[in-house]
Amino acid sequence: CGAGESGGPRRVGGAGGSGPGLRRPKKLPQLFERASSKWWNPKFDSNNLEEACMERCFPQTQRRFRYALFYIGVACLLWGIYFGIHMREKQIVFMVPALCFLLVCVAFFVFTFTKTYARHYVWTSLILTLLVFALTLAPQFQALKPVSGSGDMSNRTPPADPTDTCLSQVGSFSMCIEVLLLLYTVMHLPLYLSLFLGLLYSVLFETFGYHFRDENCFTPLGAGAVYWELLSKAFLHICIHAIGIHLFIMSEVRSRSTFLKVGQSIMHGKDLEVEKALKERMIHSVMPRIIADDLMKQGDDESENSVKRHSTSSPKNRKKKPSIQKTPIIFRPFKMQQIEQVSILFADIVGFTKMSANKSAHALVGLLNDLFGRFDRLCEDTKCEKISTLGDCYYCVAGCPEPRADHAYCCIEMGLGMIKAIEQFCQEKKEMVNMRVGVHTGTVLCGILGMRRFKFDVWSNDVNLANLMEQLGVAGKVHISEATAKYLDDRYEMEDGKVIERVGQSVVADQLKGLKTYLISGQKVKEPHCSCSQALLPGLESGDGAKTQGASSAEKASESTKALKHPDKPKPCPSCSTTLAPHCDVSVEEGAIQNGCQDEHKNSTKAPGGHSPKTQNGLLSPPQEEKLSNSQTSLYEMLQEKGRWGGVSLDQSALLPLRFKNIREKTDAHFVDVIKEDSLMKDYFFKPPINKLSLNFLDQDLEMDYRTSYQEEVIRNAPVKTFASATFSSLLDVFLSTTVFLILSITCFLKHGMVASPPPPAAVVVFIIAILLEVLSLVISIRMAFFLEEVMACTKRLLEVISGWLPRHFFGAILVSLPALAVFSHFTSDFETNIH
Repeated sequence: CGAGESGGPRRVGGAGGSGPGLRRPKKLPQLFERASSKWWNPKFDSNNLEEACMERCFPQTQRRFRYALFYIGVACLLWGIYFGIHMREKQIVFMVPALCFLLVCVAFFVFTFTKTYARHYVWTSLILTLLVFALTLAPQFQALKPVSGSGDMSNRTPPADPTDTCLSQVGSFSMCIEVLLLLYTVMHLPLYLSLFLGLLYSVLFETFGYHFRDENCFTPLGAGAVYWELLSKAFLHICIHAIGIHLFIMSEVRSRSTFLKVGQSIMHGKDLEVEKALKERMIHSVMPRIIADDLMKQGDDESENSVKRHSTSSPKNRKKKPSIQKTPIIFRPFKMQQIEQVSILFADIVGFTKMSANKSAHALVGLLNDLFGRFDRLCEDTKCEKISTLGDCYYCVAGCPEPRADHAYCCIEMGLGMIKAIEQFCQEKKEMVNMRVGVHTGTVLCGILGMRRFKFDVWSNDVNLANLMEQLGVAGKVHISEATAKYLDDRYEMEDGKVIERVGQSVVADQLKGLKTYLISGQKVKEPHCSCSQALLPGLESGDGAKTQGASSAEKASESTKALKHPDKPKPCPSCSTTLAPHCDVSVEEGAIQNGCQDEHKNSTKAPGGHSPKTQNGLLSPPQEEKLSNSQTSLYEMLQEKGRWGGVSLDQSALLPLRFKNIREKTDAHFVDVIKEDSLMKDYFFKPPINKLSLNFLDQDLEMDYRTSYQEEVIRNAPVKTFASATFSSLLDVFLSTTVFLILSITCFLKHGMVASPPPPAAVVVFIIAILLEVLSLVISIRMAFFLEEVMACTKRLLEVISGWLPRHFFGAILVSLPALAVFSHFTSDFETNIH
């Protein structure tokens, strides 16, 4: 490597600071995210998280305990068969305890299916552990005397002497290893308790084996040989405990890390759902629901296709192309729709210029926001579809983009409601303004134009005529055309428009082209033909509006279709059992959605006088009891709903240190509540998507990502934060392998101190080569975990190659084989020495 390619440590000038040249701090990472400070008892620092993790991990714990019972039961059965064949003189002494314990294992296995086990599984594991200890310590009261000086490789003396039916040291020590590994891996006791019981078992095992030595089974050892043997066995026990503790800690680390990762994945999924709902509501607030749903469906399809194209590309190609080339974004195809029988409403504030003369821009916008917010809710109640606002002008339509038979009534009620709303506004704000409203019915073209900042709009000559109706109207009244009047009955106070008297004959001839117009000042005082229309203006009358009971959706659809075909044919009202005037169809199924609004007649009462809606962040807050379900409602409520779990408000920031613990507990409780409702956690813990034989992921893409994760972590030089990190976990494995190799090698060399003979030359050569490989692997692992940014560029490229899936497993297999190779290198032709 040249000097220019060096990635070694860089000198940093000046004192202090945390510039890019400084080394990142090298310290031992925590066990897992949110781990408590008690490393001897790995658990979360939150009781809520710990309880939820234990609850979710319980099926896995239960299954492991059953596996342990099955293994112990099979071992008892095999030992019983062995004792029955080779120890016929004492069959009862050996077989009865083994078979009885087999029955105990069956009883424990059945007990695991009860609810009592779920509450007391720790005590159950403790009782089983103590029973296993007692059963396996019993053979230590006698051991088998090996035959010295003979070439027979049998490990037991001829059965001529009845007392020679003993268990060999190898057989008893193998049971010790089994018990200790079962204790650390599947009994699921706390680490401190497992370590205490394990050390106690090791001490009792060797104590009983030494003090209760049967002279008929053992040849007495010399004073020096006894100490060498005890020291060697102590080293072997240290190896077993080191392996067991490593397995225990890493099992706890991985289970809790998986719990957090899956939980965070669920939370991210919920956040995406909230973001999607917020996006949908925002889009619904600027365009009708049917148009918005179509656009979002097209956008989702394009996103899925983009993800598939990106996922099918190989990792190498992704590395070569760090940035995606910009291409023209096709958000949607051009789509326009022609709809007949649509009522268009234009409204303008009379006196707005005078009102704005003595107000600042901020105050004026606030008043408009308040007033238009009332119009938005009124638009929802009257089933109209808001199109836009321009200055003090407000216009909407009814019967578009989804046709409806009562479109004219919707616009008339909307106009009358706007007049009443602005009267209430004037009383509250002490202003002198009024509304001039114009309505016309005809044919429109509706759709969305443009690629950026687009919006739903309508176009046609009838739209222009509706605008003209507003300009020629009278303040405080609804100016309608003759086309709109054909769809109305006599429930309204209607008079001639008298446009000629107000604006002159030339305007009527040039612009209206002889079209007759009318002015509506309100509903007639007499009882209306249909009480359904009373529900169209909730919140504007002092009493509650009558809520209609809708017929079935199929019947209403049929009636609506007939009404469109025969506008002059009266039909019965399903709610009041009377005959409606032509085009009166306000009975709608509760909960049905039309024109992007919730098609339900609300009967909520009006807020007390003088109480104006709140304005926050420039967004109008709707009444809390109303559902935000149409395209006109303010965005404040949905933002408020999204920020419900956002944390502490600014005015409480000073109390944050004192309330941090309480806030964290609430956050953890919310986290637990969310993941409890999702089945993903249970599936990943109890039924993970892996092959039970090969342990590979069933999804090939997921398997490939898993295999490249270690190498990508090395390439990205990802910092080590927890024990679950791939590089640090590998470092622990290599460190354990090196430790076990050294202890086993020392133990093997101690054997030659017992017999005062030099070790075999092959053993010395194997030890030197193996220790060099172990130390080299340990240094490389430390470099990968902590000091990767300080190596040269060529060295880093070499480490990246070594961190690949196949090279890493090849070198790992060599390291795993070194302890066994070291033991086999000490074997000689002396069988008795080999046993020791």
